[in-house]
Amino acid sequence: MIERWAHKLGVEVHSPWTIRWTRNCLFMVVVYFITVLALPNLHYFWGTHSLIPALGFPDGLTYRVIMFLQFEGNEHYYPYFFIAVCAGLLIYVSKLSRRWATFLVWLGMMVLYNRAYLSLVGGNYLLHALLFYLFFADEKSEASGKWGFISHSLSNLALWACRIQVIYVYVFSGAYKWASEQWRSGEAVSDIMHLKEFSLPWIMDGPAEWHTHWVMVNYLAMAYFSLFPFLVWSKKWKMPLLIFGVIWHLGMGWAIGVMDFSLVMIASYAVFIEKDDMNRLKALFTKRIKVSRA
Repeated sequence: MIERWAHKLGVEVHSPWTIRWTRNCLFMVVVYFITVLALPNLHYFWGTHSLIPALGFPDGLTYRVIMFLQFEGNEHYYPYFFIAVCAGLLIYVSKLSRRWATFLVWLGMMVLYNRAYLSLVGGNYLLHALLFYLFFADEKSEASGKWGFISHSLSNLALWACRIQVIYVYVFSGAYKWASEQWRSGEAVSDIMHLKEFSLPWIMDGPAEWHTHWVMVNYLAMAYFSLFPFLVWSKKWKMPLLIFGVIWHLGMGWAIGVMDFSLVMIASYAVFIEKDDMNRLKALFTKRIKVSRA
């Protein structure tokens, strides 16, 4: 009966390529986290000698799972969660089960991140949410078995949950900027660039004339974050918008030392990119290369 309903409704995974592309991008960020951020700092964040104090939580099942490393006596188990993440990545590469691979990566990252809570930024929480949603996403375009209808429905909901989650980030970030006096006055970016904790020495010691450029960047950021939730749905403006976003986040990640946040934001753009968008982009670059060589 479920198969007949699925056939009548024509339910299918609308964007299997987008789901696969999103997983690939997010997993690359996970690899960056493990190799660049986690491994060189293992004993600072995890283990019995962690510099981050453990927090107290009620003895409930949910807390026992997601805050496992916070409980006394569990500190030395942190390598197992790194193993879970690596196992998930290997399962994903081997194409055994992409959903359960995503679950292992999500679980391992969630427990590890929650123990290193003082080092978290907004991108970490976004990564948590997107990995969780993608556990329910299937990359198969055709239904198989009597549960294909449910599987495809969950996949479509998961993809849209990812998109809405990213939109929320830009809506609230844009609203915060407009509510802040520093952002409205154009001084926010300049102030950030003169903080020792974030900026680079040569930027802090830059000439006074740079202030005008920082004001321009300030208002450009406000415009970008405000327009993103609307223009990202436009076929005409989506790819230019996302390309600008990649350049913006890479620049800010390098300038103020939050590259992990920037990479998560860039990876999250994959949820909006369809295969046709990528084909048009490739065709455009190929055409320009041919013109330049002629």
